[in-house]
Amino acid sequence: MNRFFLPENLIKHGEVNFPEEIAHQILRVLRLKSGDMVYVLDNQGAIHNVLLQVDAGVGKVSGTVVHTDSVKTEPRVFLALYFGLTTREKTEFILQKGTEIGISAFAPVISMRTLVQSDELSAKRRTRWEKSFAKRLSNLIVGDCLC
Repeated sequence: MNRFFLPENLIKHGEVNFPEEIAHQILRVLRLKSGDMVYVLDNQGAIHNVLLQVDAGVGKVSGTVVHTDSVKTEPRVFLALYFGLTTREKTEFILQKGTEIGISAFAPVISMRTLVQSDELSAKRRTRWEKSFAKRLSNLIVGDCLC
């Protein structure tokens, strides 16, 4: 079943409103229809089973929470990895493998020998990295990027 990470404010009173970019993914990429089930994670340790309601003409996707579980699959030990900032592909690989072994937080470091010398990490890049390693395995909480 597909999993989506949404801010807690989009899940209210048993109703879920999907933002435009996720609605696009549901409609155009995954081609889900009304009545399909998805998991929605709220970054608070809760996983919601959601029944989709799709309005393809408008491009709007909403859902009704059918069941909510509180599941703890996070590691008991907090482990942070500091790594030299590198190219996008290598960074994604570091996040993937680090998450698989249970790293809780990632901290890109810029040093004299770092391949990428930009000391400015965009919020979009940080968010993409955080979601990337949260989607691996069964993490229910989007980990920290100590940037």
